[in-house]
Amino acid sequence: MNDVFYNLASLDKLRGRLTKKNIISLLILSVLTIALFPASTAAFASSNVRESNASATDNTLMSIHMLDKTHGWAMTQSSVLKTADGGLHWQNVIPAGAFNDVPLGSTPQGTFLNDQDAWVVIPVVIPPDTAQDTIRVLRTTDGGKSWQNSIIHTSAGSRSDMPHFLNPSNGWLQTFGQAGSSDSTIFYTTDGGLHWNEPGKLNTKDIPYASGISFIDNQNGWEAGNNPTAAIDNAQPLLEVTHDGGKTWQSQSLPALPGADKSAKLSTKPPVFFGMTGLLPVSDQIIPPKTPGIGLDLYVTHNGGQTWTPTPLVTSNIPGNKKLMPFTIDVMDMQHAWAILGTDLYATSNGGQSWTKLPSAPQSITELNFVDANTGWAITPTNLLHTTDGGHTWQPINYFIDGKLITPPPIANPKPVGSSGKDCGFLLYGQAAGANTGPTLLPDPGDQPHVACFLQAFQQCVPKTISFVVDSKGPTTTTTENDFSTKPQSGSCAISKNVNVNMKPQPNKAETCARVAQTGTNLSFIGCTKSGTITFPLVAPK
Repeated sequence: MNDVFYNLASLDKLRGRLTKKNIISLLILSVLTIALFPASTAAFASSNVRESNASATDNTLMSIHMLDKTHGWAMTQSSVLKTADGGLHWQNVIPAGAFNDVPLGSTPQGTFLNDQDAWVVIPVVIPPDTAQDTIRVLRTTDGGKSWQNSIIHTSAGSRSDMPHFLNPSNGWLQTFGQAGSSDSTIFYTTDGGLHWNEPGKLNTKDIPYASGISFIDNQNGWEAGNNPTAAIDNAQPLLEVTHDGGKTWQSQSLPALPGADKSAKLSTKPPVFFGMTGLLPVSDQIIPPKTPGIGLDLYVTHNGGQTWTPTPLVTSNIPGNKKLMPFTIDVMDMQHAWAILGTDLYATSNGGQSWTKLPSAPQSITELNFVDANTGWAITPTNLLHTTDGGHTWQPINYFIDGKLITPPPIANPKPVGSSGKDCGFLLYGQAAGANTGPTLLPDPGDQPHVACFLQAFQQCVPKTISFVVDSKGPTTTTTENDFSTKPQSGSCAISKNVNVNMKPQPNKAETCARVAQTGTNLSFIGCTKSGTITFPLVAPK
């Protein structure tokens, strides 16, 4: 019953939005054991550190948190990664051996406040003790160059939520007991996670199965969770609130979920705040005798969480032979959010007042992360996907970790994710006979999408080709087709150039270029082995 809505990892993106919006201050003291993990950048950025025990699991992304279109963090089961090029290249920045004492089946949780401040939480077993009652918190303030380590001892130490920080100093962490247990504890810190203290006791009778916490300032916070008795509670979502920094907690009454009935099982996830406004995701498990499915509602507040108002419910049916799992949700701001259930993808641009069903994703998606209304990433069980049109189409990223290309298995029966076939298209040019200047672009308003397609393909290192076709006028017309194709090479992405003249290959003109860049009104292929830099204009003369 608990695993239907108990999805702590999916909360990362929700609370990650909140941390960018609020600054708080706390005055709390406690003492815990502290250890330092010194490491230079080279020591744990090198692929040699982890290659000896690398496996497919090590390279499978579990979560992603992009800060903008190019910079971000991600996690695998045994590494913490950073990228500076939109997810094509990743560097492992966690110290070697940091996860060696993690029990089998335990999953690390991470919070990434900015490019420098990050926290990773993992349950550990420290010999000779064999009990799972210890939580390790790793913290970096320099982008992963060095890490500090603190230990929390708690009876609810088998699992943890992601750490929840509102600034580099002040944060909270919720830990949990064994699966199926209602045992849960909340800790807080005022020194960036070096020391932790337990402010008070949670009311586990009110929320027996918690899903996580969220704070708007130093006093006001919420705990969300599952209501397994919603069928007899008139579809009542559960939410607890504190107004004294977590010392005491009270049940907060919420309106019944619209459209839910006696067949409902409900779950709330921690609210996401943007100033005094916020969104609270509420899930509805629809069980027989009705058609099995999952519903999602975004409750809205405009007064700092004092009151909440539901929006229209969006639902997705589940075939009878499929397991009921929750929507994966990414809330970008008060207007824009995305929700996916398997390959069923929905988007809202008005805070949940209405939802648009987008084209089905090419694979079942487990994580979503958008940085603006168009640019986002998605994690599947085997692939990293990228979109630049708000989720309408997706491109797989063949990414590198520490210089090693990670090749996922091919997508079975892939759906169209961009330009048809492998090509980004072609651009037509004219050149007068004997001209000393380069070719001139022929007017065509559809050229720029071809260029954008190829630039994205190079960034993600997916196989795409763009062609520049030049017609040279003279006694006879010569047509030269310059084909540029992306390809992985030596831990990075390169571009191969092939030339056909009047449909005949010219192998002596083939070469490899290091990269492509658009500068102003020109597209340049740079570092070519024979030609140096090859430039094509992107604007037709008037």
